[in-house]
Amino acid sequence: MKNIFVFYSLSLLSIIILLGCQNKNRSKQSITAIDSAIEKKHKWLKEYALCSCIKYSFKNDSAISNHLSFTIYKEITDYDKPAIYKLIYRLSKKASNNIKPSQIADFNGKRAILSGCINFAESKTLDSLIKTFDKIENNR
Repeated sequence: MKNIFVFYSLSLLSIIILLGCQNKNRSKQSITAIDSAIEKKHKWLKEYALCSCIKYSFKNDSAISNHLSFTIYKEITDYDKPAIYKLIYRLSKKASNNIKPSQIADFNGKRAILSGCINFAESKTLDSLIKTFDKIENNR
């Protein structure tokens, strides 16, 4: 009788442990999926910043100013606060204005706009700012 009780107790304990491990794995998968979605959202917002920098830099080019990319990035990032996009655009404008003309004589003072905009979009400053938007969005 005692052996049967020990057997059932150990079996029950094993089942509880196995179920606990499965739930832990499921919650880790859920967290990983959420983290992945947030990372994608951040990447798309950085790409929006890149497009905005290019758009401002070539403001007289109608092919760029009327491009669909801006609308697409706004829709897929889906931040509910329009101020976020305005801030990104203002920072993109500032980044564009900070791109200095080349000092190399052969380039006649032209600016390396695409390179400068890419550097802005990949900057730690922009990355830190984008991470703060999640906190703003979570306080809706």
